[in-house]
Parts: sequence; C-alpha cells; structure tokens
Amino acid sequence: MLRALRETYDLSLAEARLKAAELSGAGLVGTFVEMAYLAEGLRKRSLTTTLTPAPA
Repeated sequence: MLRALRETYDLSLAEARLKAAELSGAGLVGTFVEMAYLAEGLRKRSLTTTLTPAPA
C-alpha cells in the first residue's frame, strides 16, 4: 500500500504512512475522480478498493 500511495501522490515515506493510516480507518474523502485515481493505483498493486459516496 505504501508503494502505491507514494507512486500515486509522489509522497515521502512518512507522508505515505499517514495516508495509509487514514485509509485503514474511516477512509479518505475526496472527489470521485481523485478517489478513482487512487483506487486504480491501489488495484495495480493488487489491493482491493471500494468507492462509496460520503453520507450527506
């Protein structure tokens, strides 16, 4: 996961660890396009992803 996050967002290792911690909790929030881009990067690394709309 860290490698996919680092490659997708050009993050340092420490930044990728923080982003991974967010993902393991409630998940990340962003536009559909942003999240689809991240999901594709994770899928390329064989990580399962699910996009769900944020509650209104």
